[in-house]
Amino acid sequence: MVATDAEVMGWVEKQLQDNPEVTVDELFEGAKILQPDVAELNKRQFHARYPLQVKRRASRAAAAAAAEAASEAAPEPAPEAAAETAPEAAPEPAPAEPAEAAAPAPAPARSKTTTDAEVMSWVEGQLKDNPDVTVDELLAGAIKLNAGIAELTKRQFHARYPLQVKRAARRAADAAAGIKPRRRRRRAPAAPAPEPEPAAAAPAPAPEPAPAPEPEPAAEPEPAAAPAREAAPAGIDREAVRRMMFDFAADITAAEDTSGVVKVLAALDDYIDRIG
Repeated sequence: MVATDAEVMGWVEKQLQDNPEVTVDELFEGAKILQPDVAELNKRQFHARYPLQVKRRASRAAAAAAAEAASEAAPEPAPEAAAETAPEAAPEPAPAEPAEAAAPAPAPARSKTTTDAEVMSWVEGQLKDNPDVTVDELLAGAIKLNAGIAELTKRQFHARYPLQVKRAARRAADAAAGIKPRRRRRRAPAAPAPEPEPAAAAPAPAPEPAPAPEPEPAAEPEPAAAPAREAAPAGIDREAVRRMMFDFAADITAAEDTSGVVKVLAALDDYIDRIG
């Protein structure tokens, strides 16, 4: 059974937890076995989509845990000693007891950080229950599960979670229907235009018996047949174009900085070659 994108993400996360020194090549080869469609990515795209996201999430979780530990280890403020140092004063009538100072509002309880694979599974479940759920609703729910998702824009969140779930669902539906994934095809060359046929020769005029016959004007030759129009190129595969644009958008959003965006743009020919 072909693994979903969330299952591949969970597998990569477990491999990095078990062996932080595991190489991208080893993870890439293992992910290909779980999901053959991963082979369509190059190593740089695979690293940006899976290992890099797992490491970023682990760093955010470690920072959150360190902040929580620091807040718990902070010493309590020392009690005020004003009563011990103040001089004795004449007794005064006991004033009315002041209302108790309002206690500071407790800090919201920190929930256990949800992993990226769990967020992906949650998004998948929401889309199964309600295919018409909006990206804004999914983003708001995902932030409650993992506060680090608030750092993403709506477009980046859509490319990382709902879009991947929909693509995995489409591939699973195609596999169930026996439809094989499309591969790149060579575009057939345009058929050469046929050569025009030569014009038919005009028949010679018949001579008249008159003593001084006037020559008749020669019949005008028929115009040559117009050359056939060149065959139109093969039709564009709209589905292949759509898939290429989704991959291109996902790689652009996964870039960490300007140099990463430039690298993706430099590989534009590789995206165009995917259109079959």
